[in-house]
Amino acid sequence: MKPLRGVALLLAALVVSGCGQQRPEPTADRAEDIPVSDLALMVLPKEELGEVASGLRLSDEDSGPSSNAKAAVVSFDPKDTATTMKNAGRVAGFDLVYFDSRLLLGKAKGKRGVFSVATSVDLMQDPAYAAQFLHEQMTQFDRFAGKPLATGARVTRVAEFDASTVGEEARGVTFTVAFGGKKFRSATLAFRRGRLLGSVSIARADELAPADEALDLASKLDKRIRDTLAGAIDEDSAALPPAKLRPLNLKALTLASDDLPFGPAVRAQGMQRFGDLRAFIREFEPSEVLLSGSKVLYVRAMTEEYESPRSVEIAVQFAAQSKGMRQLAEIFARASGLRPKSLEVRQLAPPVPGSAAAEFTFRAGKRRLTGVFLFVGDGRARGSLTVVAPAGKVDAADVLKLAPKLRDRLAAA
Repeated sequence: MKPLRGVALLLAALVVSGCGQQRPEPTADRAEDIPVSDLALMVLPKEELGEVASGLRLSDEDSGPSSNAKAAVVSFDPKDTATTMKNAGRVAGFDLVYFDSRLLLGKAKGKRGVFSVATSVDLMQDPAYAAQFLHEQMTQFDRFAGKPLATGARVTRVAEFDASTVGEEARGVTFTVAFGGKKFRSATLAFRRGRLLGSVSIARADELAPADEALDLASKLDKRIRDTLAGAIDEDSAALPPAKLRPLNLKALTLASDDLPFGPAVRAQGMQRFGDLRAFIREFEPSEVLLSGSKVLYVRAMTEEYESPRSVEIAVQFAAQSKGMRQLAEIFARASGLRPKSLEVRQLAPPVPGSAAAEFTFRAGKRRLTGVFLFVGDGRARGSLTVVAPAGKVDAADVLKLAPKLRDRLAAA
């Protein structure tokens, strides 16, 4: 882990704690579905931060979609995990962080003032979860005051300030962070709007507590959240985070009928979530798929979104290993309702850079089946194609020929 990984987010953004929360009673007033992709529209881009962010630069490392796993990493509570976050009702989040690393590292002699500004939006399962999560978030400042955090930082001088003018309920705190022999004054304000939690955090390299600045930005963030829910802010808006940080249009990145031989009809498609991963799955009508001159039993295209290109590289590397590919084959077979026996996996040469492929065979009931996996990574997306047919009835080479089309799809992100 890099020394600065998460430091800007720790010092500037609200760090969440889900450990030990009890499941609240369900509420009658469940909010309508809010697409995870809309969270990127709700945070405040630099154009709306004003003078408080003057001279600050976007932190690519700390900005972007925030999974439960990422939220746990920057939490105050060392016991937090992706599972505790999920159990606390957290679905997903989005952070946008601007900071001046020179002030953090002490390389800007004599320069003082705001060095970090962050706005975040978390999507919760319902308003009851959101209300309890808000309370847990803000009480942790007192719970962990004076205790060393995992990053080596220490929080002291915690004090509340009035934040009642923002959202449906809100709390604000000022505090001092001691880190690397330096002290920073910070303010965090978190509020609830339905089942959404918005937060603003500001850190200064001097003794001034930025409570008024946090309150001003929180009001702007609350308005932007309401405007997004009302449809007044969309992908055509000019003031948005950089495209590389926004959630991907997974449907558009997934192989379609026109990409496959003979253009088979789509049998089923839709978004799914595997833990913290968002994925789009498109299954094709197998009776209309012809490969190697033989009809196949199952064809699926899928695109998964990861937090960073490095995460995609790791996922593809995992599939490129015999142990990893075998595990993927077992998961697939069981998820399909089959009970695989005598599973055999044969790694295949990667058809394009940044890819992995394998052929696997197994017995299901009285039949022996052959499957072919193709994985291609590009940017924050990993695309895949899975084909299953009776043993010996599909040539892996026919599946691997589709690798360039899959790569081109992902490159359009």
